[in-house]
Amino acid sequence: MPIHAQDFSSYLAFFTPFLNQEAVVFDDCFTKKTQLVLYFVYEMQETITQLTQQKDTEHAEVYAARLLRQFDALKRAVAHIKPEKQALFQSSYQFPKNIHSLPAPKRLNEYRKALRALHEKTSWLIEQNLKATDARVKQQFENSIQETEYRKQKCIAAIEKLEEELSFVK
Repeated sequence: MPIHAQDFSSYLAFFTPFLNQEAVVFDDCFTKKTQLVLYFVYEMQETITQLTQQKDTEHAEVYAARLLRQFDALKRAVAHIKPEKQALFQSSYQFPKNIHSLPAPKRLNEYRKALRALHEKTSWLIEQNLKATDARVKQQFENSIQETEYRKQKCIAAIEKLEEELSFVK
């Protein structure tokens, strides 16, 4: 079964509260001993990329072992760091878990609410990006803005399609 990079995102999310803080790693699995946690996470992402590109099982096992060492070493390093309070986007909208199975008129209403929430999130991300001072953090916000814009476009397309379907029903 193929390994995908997104399979590891929840594991790397563990380090999110520490990204802008300096850590000291006492293992030679990273290129540096002292650096921002964000730097170490980027190295782990590189290892994940290498792991997911391997066709040979033996090479994949080497990268998997390295990734485990990196994760353990960084986890030990951040255990001594007090996590930063990182701002998280909170939407004021609540959504049912089964939006796609709702009747078309209710689903259209929920899609419109989702679009408003995505607009709010985009505004929030732009504001956070403007406040950020670290280039890597700014890049993360820019990536999130692009992803949110993509989701907005998909939402708009779903709304338009549903409006068209409902116009034929009337």
